[in-house]
Amino acid sequence: MQTLHKRERSILSQIPFITLIPGALSRCKELVQQCIHEKDLVVIDDNYQYVSYKILHNKIQQRWLAFDSNAAKTRAEKTISKKCSKEQEALGKQFFHFQAEKFECKADTEKALKKDLKNMKFYREESVEYIEHKSHAGKGMPKKCNCRKRDMAG
Repeated sequence: MQTLHKRERSILSQIPFITLIPGALSRCKELVQQCIHEKDLVVIDDNYQYVSYKILHNKIQQRWLAFDSNAAKTRAEKTISKKCSKEQEALGKQFFHFQAEKFECKADTEKALKKDLKNMKFYREESVEYIEHKSHAGKGMPKKCNCRKRDMAG
């Protein structure tokens, strides 16, 4: 992050202005998390409320306002709902293909499953059932020695 020179800081401290704070700032992220649990929100009307924070940023005393609106919450819920349903659809297709695969052992199955589930954002693995499919090592009628090749399906 760039630091402001003394001359710029003195100029900015004299000017009262309103600006948006970049969400990438760690201090901003902390305040957003703090604002979620804030009980002392000032209600403007039925849709908007805010909370004010006095902080020292870039060696300048500032007042940051965090606004909350019901419309923004509704939009966020709708967006998350869409993303969840898209991810659920993609996972359904992914698992359809995964369950048809044959694996040599349980470790291979777990490794492949872990790789497939790596990019999930809205879902997590709760339980997995491993079903062993026994098949013979070669074609045709099984030999009397009952030699079997093991396949694992996820």
